[in-house]
Amino acid sequence: MDCRFKAPLALIICWMIGTLVPGCISYELVRQVKGLEVRAPNGELKAGETTLGEVLSLYGAPDKLTEIGGRELLIYERAIYTNSQISVGIPLSDIFRMSAEISAYGRLGRYDTLALFFTPDGILQHLVYEKGSDYPYLKALLGEEGDMHEE
Repeated sequence: MDCRFKAPLALIICWMIGTLVPGCISYELVRQVKGLEVRAPNGELKAGETTLGEVLSLYGAPDKLTEIGGRELLIYERAIYTNSQISVGIPLSDIFRMSAEISAYGRLGRYDTLALFFTPDGILQHLVYEKGSDYPYLKALLGEEGDMHEE
C-alpha cells in the first residue's frame, strides 16, 4: 500500500471512535503565588553588623518568625504553585449504564526564601538565601521530629 491511504484511513477511524464514544476532554492549568517577592541580599546584610531594626526597615515584616536554639529566626518566603490536570470523560450509559473518567495531573511548587538568624542581642548572626527551592525553608531546616539539622 502506498502512503496516500494512511491519512484518510486515520480520519475515518477517528470519526468512528468520535461517533461511537462521545466524551469530554478537559485541561486545567492553575498557577498560584503566595507571598511577596523576596529580594536577594546584595551585600546590604552583614553577619555580625546588621541589626534586627535595620532588617525590618529594609524588608518589612517577615512571613514567619520563630525561635530556634535561643536565636530568633525571621523568614521571608514566596511560594509559587503550578498545577496542571488533563481529564477524559467517556459516558458509557448506552452500553453499561455508567461512565468512566481518566485523569492525570502534575504539581510543582517552588520557594524563594530569605532566612535570617539573630543573636539574643538582635544582631544578624547568619543568613540563607535560596531562589527556586523545592521545599519551604522550615521543612528543609527541621527534621521529621522538629529537631534542628546541623548548619
